[in-house]
Amino acid sequence: MAPHEPTAEDIEGLIRQLGAQPPDESIPGLTLVANRAVTELHRVARAQASQQRGQEDWGKWARLANAVRSGVLQIAAIRDSVKGLGLAGGRSPGPTPSIDDPPLPPATGEGAPT
Repeated sequence: MAPHEPTAEDIEGLIRQLGAQPPDESIPGLTLVANRAVTELHRVARAQASQQRGQEDWGKWARLANAVRSGVLQIAAIRDSVKGLGLAGGRSPGPTPSIDDPPLPPATGEGAPT
């Protein structure tokens, strides 16, 4: 029997349970979850944008990758704030992903912001 793969709905429910805990427990945990989610989204979006380069919908993927990059920066600021409040908890969320890679060029064409 294959193990149950958690769905997004399962994970969302667990996040809600985490948020219902006292702030000194929920804030570090939610920060950890948000960091991991944004990091993974950044990784996937960048990979897709790179894979789609030269294709018709590349601009849409580049736009997503660049938007998520901003999220990575925001999560770093959130982590610093949580640490400054002394709410880092027993587990460290680990290093912020490297965003030293240059951002993708601005999207042009269909799906590009106007």
